[in-house]
Amino acid sequence: MTVNGLLRYGGLAAAIAIGLVLRFWNLDLKPLWLDETITLLFSLGHRYDDIPRETLLPLADLLGALTWQPQSCGEIAQSISQQSTHPPLFFCLMHQWLGAFQHSGHSLLWQVRSLPALCGVGAIAAVYALNRVAFSHRAGLWAAGLMSVSPFAVYLSQEARHYTLPMLVIALSLIPFVRIGKAGLAKTPLHWGSWLAWIGFNSLGFYIHYFCVLAFVSQVVVLGAIASSCRAVTHQESAIYQRRQFVLLALSIILYGLSLLPWLPFVVGHTQRPETEWLTFGGGGILDWLGPIARLLAGAIVSVVMLPVEEQPLAITIADGLLMLAIAGYATQMFWRNPKTWFQSSTADGARILGGFLLVVWAEYLMLVYGFHKDLTLAFRYNFVFYPAFCALLAHAMTQLKPSQRLLLWMLLGVGIISTGFVVTDNAFLKPFHPKAIAQQILYSSTSDLVVVKDYQGWQDVALGLSNAYAVQQFGDRIPKTPHIQWGFGRSGGKVEVSGGLKSSFTLWRISALRQKSPSPLVFKSQENQNSAQKILLDCKVIQSVRQDMGVEYQPFQCQTKSD
Repeated sequence: MTVNGLLRYGGLAAAIAIGLVLRFWNLDLKPLWLDETITLLFSLGHRYDDIPRETLLPLADLLGALTWQPQSCGEIAQSISQQSTHPPLFFCLMHQWLGAFQHSGHSLLWQVRSLPALCGVGAIAAVYALNRVAFSHRAGLWAAGLMSVSPFAVYLSQEARHYTLPMLVIALSLIPFVRIGKAGLAKTPLHWGSWLAWIGFNSLGFYIHYFCVLAFVSQVVVLGAIASSCRAVTHQESAIYQRRQFVLLALSIILYGLSLLPWLPFVVGHTQRPETEWLTFGGGGILDWLGPIARLLAGAIVSVVMLPVEEQPLAITIADGLLMLAIAGYATQMFWRNPKTWFQSSTADGARILGGFLLVVWAEYLMLVYGFHKDLTLAFRYNFVFYPAFCALLAHAMTQLKPSQRLLLWMLLGVGIISTGFVVTDNAFLKPFHPKAIAQQILYSSTSDLVVVKDYQGWQDVALGLSNAYAVQQFGDRIPKTPHIQWGFGRSGGKVEVSGGLKSSFTLWRISALRQKSPSPLVFKSQENQNSAQKILLDCKVIQSVRQDMGVEYQPFQCQTKSD
């Protein structure tokens, strides 16, 4: 191997090694949030029906029962189809992964997040391969470096969710997509294997995450535009080639559609479930209408730089926000000095193809917002659909900088590493519903006996309660004296049975259901035998102001039992 070859692959190996370290750094530091708990539940081979409800249990007993249970992929798919809104493949893979690591000695948090972390490392190699095909080895190395230290990519990699795996598959699908697009622009023949690979990766993506369909549709639009571009050409060979491209594209769409048929009946039901209602776009004032566009731009910024702006004092939030905008503005100004070089002859085709893909995906996001009132920009994590293409194009732009501007390249990598440090230490991209803060508040409210009851109206309420329970268990192990904790789920307005009775004095935490203004009235009953239950009378007083967090109310009481 030549010296240049060693440098190239040495650079790729360094990017992968750095990415590996960053993604596994503090992997089990942050508590599970609601969506990650859903991943854990189904991947362990359980269903929501396995969670005891309407009864109080010691916290250790409740969570201790959720161990790995061997299941077939078909059984997991059945559970997913009935109690979730996602395709099954990721959960099947995660189930096998957890089974392999169940006796490894690693924490459950590490086990459930390590597979997405590895997929995130794989995406580094994939985006290198993408840019090598679209542009050059050098552009591939910069793409690998950018993704390696991207705070957004590291954040996704440390989520026990199906975001890095579809991101990896989308990056892989873009490789044959670029090959097909380049062949179409050059009107040269292409081996049918590229078409099959393109169909295969996109079909695989559908069974991992439904949003991969957006990537496929965008690729179809771009390839259709390329095939149409020679419509005005009069040469017979060009006309024949054009018809051939349209036929191949149509056959690919048909094959892709056929590959979706086994799971398609479940998709319709999933789109109508209440779990997706939070994505509804309500409109309103001018700021509400401009919000999705602003969030798309913000998503591009946080893929490069992310400083602590959440749950910080106002002065720090403003200062960090302005610094992020300054870095983004400086980088944009530097890149925009030579826009023509992005489309120079040797790299023009790749830039047009990936740029077209990126623009169509963004157009899809905005069409879903303004046309179908579904706002995918509400969560940065959904940017996994277009991030590989954005990263590839940004790296390509970096290679077009003049020698006097090369300092910007290293500045962006340095900013990425600093930003990633904030992410892995839980100072940026904080978990939704703030399970860490909630758990600490619950634990420090009492040193003796704690009772926590989570109201539920649907399965997501149960998942949120489990997330809080895991967080309390995680942080309870770190304090000198952990209180005795009982945990339960109560249907709004119903009763909760207490098998072992309640202490004469204890701290009670009531957690409302999602989108419920406050916890509903609840009755505790002592289950003395199978045929009788005695109502437990309580005298409870509010001991702290209520905490509102993303539509959920957390209210602590100091309670004493009373005799009849």
